[in-house]
Amino acid sequence: MKIKIKKKCMIISIIILFIVLNANSLGVNIEKINIKNPRIGLNGTILYVGGSGEDNYTRIQYAVNDANPGDTVFVYDDSSPYNEHIVISKSINLIGEDKNTTIIDGKKVGNVVYISADRVNISGFTIRNCGTTAYAGIRVVSDFNNIFENILYENGACIWLEWVSHNNVFKNVVLGNTSYGIFLYQAQDNTIRDNHIENSNKFGIYLFVKSKNNLVLGNIISSCSDGIFIDDTSSNIYSNNTITDCQVGITGKRSNKNTISGNIISNTVIGMGLADYSNSIISNNIFKNNDQAIYIKSSSQNIISYNIIEKNVKGLYLEFSSDDNEIVCNTFMKNVRNVFFADSNNRWDQNYWGRPRYIPRIVVGGKTVMPLVYLMPWFEIDWHPAKEPYDI
Repeated sequence: MKIKIKKKCMIISIIILFIVLNANSLGVNIEKINIKNPRIGLNGTILYVGGSGEDNYTRIQYAVNDANPGDTVFVYDDSSPYNEHIVISKSINLIGEDKNTTIIDGKKVGNVVYISADRVNISGFTIRNCGTTAYAGIRVVSDFNNIFENILYENGACIWLEWVSHNNVFKNVVLGNTSYGIFLYQAQDNTIRDNHIENSNKFGIYLFVKSKNNLVLGNIISSCSDGIFIDDTSSNIYSNNTITDCQVGITGKRSNKNTISGNIISNTVIGMGLADYSNSIISNNIFKNNDQAIYIKSSSQNIISYNIIEKNVKGLYLEFSSDDNEIVCNTFMKNVRNVFFADSNNRWDQNYWGRPRYIPRIVVGGKTVMPLVYLMPWFEIDWHPAKEPYDI
């Protein structure tokens, strides 16, 4: 009896610690937690799944069905794995005892967890084996949810946000998915931060079709086809992410008014590739040890500033009417070839070109001569090259 009481007290402590540590992110009012009554969670009852309690549930979905809004469903790991498909249609907290050992397995069928209610918090699980690429480990079609400190692997898509807003996805480990690590479709005002994404066959993080005003911050992405893929989106911020060993670090197309800043991109085939991309800020990034640091095609009116482009085979390349871009205050250093442009007209100013320069620096490119389709040598000028590299 004493052992059961001690274990239940430990569970209460875990839940309270979970609430306190994440109160700011979850928007929880800490004053509402009633520590004197161990049956009260955030605003309601704690329902237990697994374990040895007489009234504990045997399946997660049974507890979710019986829960009321504001209740907490706590899942023990000793009955794991739970071979279930969870549908959450009410505002509850779903908490696993240990994210490494509390496993929900979808057996390669459908979505493993489907969230249709607002204000759901889910944490502390390993979630694996959803169906094909049309399904996800966690699929969200609602707002103001928090998905954090989970492990997701062997899913088609690990976390899928669709027609949603104001969700927080943070501190998850995403491994070995076949299509998307984290996918946003027509999603607005969400935050994707501090996740570790690795070994995706296709995309680490993918923002698609009118997804806007999202924050993608501080994620670590490695060994993916595309680290971050931006497609037909606007007004998003991608900042302080670390992307390594991918085919392409960041891909952007048909998008505008985005900010890409403070990222570190290394050991890729293309660090950043942009096409039909405009009116955006690309600043304070580090591109190092890539085959191609930045490739820009048919993109205009972007500000490319204060980036460090170092030890790449190719630095910055602009082609196919990439016009009216401001390329200022960047550091080009120890690249096999720093820059090249073709059929593009841009402004270069105050860039550092590998050594102190006291006279204008000629930027060599080319211009197509028609009808011969011959690329004639052409040049632009950095009138005020920097005398020392920039420190970002």
